[in-house]
Amino acid sequence: MEKLQWILLGALAILIGLCIGQTVYADPMGREQFCQALVADAARVVILRREKRITYEQTLASIPDGLPADQVAQLRRMIDLAFQTPEDPMDFAVSISQACASGGPLPSKYDDAFVHRAGEHHLTQPTIGKMYAAAWQSYNTAHPDSIKPDRMPRIGFATSQGICAALKSKLDRDCALAITGGERAGYPLPDGVDILLDEASDYDDNLVAGSILLHEFVHYFQYVNLGSVSVCEVAIEREHEAYKLQAGWLAAHGGGEYVARVMAASAKNRCYRQP
Repeated sequence: MEKLQWILLGALAILIGLCIGQTVYADPMGREQFCQALVADAARVVILRREKRITYEQTLASIPDGLPADQVAQLRRMIDLAFQTPEDPMDFAVSISQACASGGPLPSKYDDAFVHRAGEHHLTQPTIGKMYAAAWQSYNTAHPDSIKPDRMPRIGFATSQGICAALKSKLDRDCALAITGGERAGYPLPDGVDILLDEASDYDDNLVAGSILLHEFVHYFQYVNLGSVSVCEVAIEREHEAYKLQAGWLAAHGGGEYVARVMAASAKNRCYRQP
């Protein structure tokens, strides 16, 4: 099916989702019919989630009885993705329709968002140690005279909204996924933590999320060696360096497809009402 047809199907799915409220799954159901129902439900769930009219638990409870186990698994996976995706309902419906029509399973998690449900952060001590060592190697190579901190940074977790509040940012889209106290001297972090991470990111299993952790460790090394930041231009210089080392690590570890995205984020760095 051509992309335009998928877009039209996605648009139809949104209309169906809005009009009928809940998709009816017949039993038995062929693959094409099931995919059409799944796509309609995908749009509906994203719309209801955004409008805060349904919870994750309520959505799972709405799965009808009597469906084959593989279709139940697909439904549950779609619901997981719907509660993670940053896409609008049409784009998400198109993604689901393409994945379902391919004949294979839906992805186990939404790769571009690299998230789990809130409160389920994935960061273990081995990952912390590995990424801390990688960050120090990158930073020390760039600054041979730098001093390694005498302690590991303290890591805290928050929702993306909580991180934006710590940044005192009024625009969520301008918030980083993670922030260090050394990077923003004027914005102390809660409970004496040095690094505040998005609680939804999968730092253990996702390459991009791991690179974000490395990026934040670089800021910690900058803070220890160079002190806190109070001037916007200096903060941006440090951001550019952290993004550069992050991009280099990604390129060296098989994440080359993400390097352009990381460097684009670096280019967008700017200050708001700061000296």
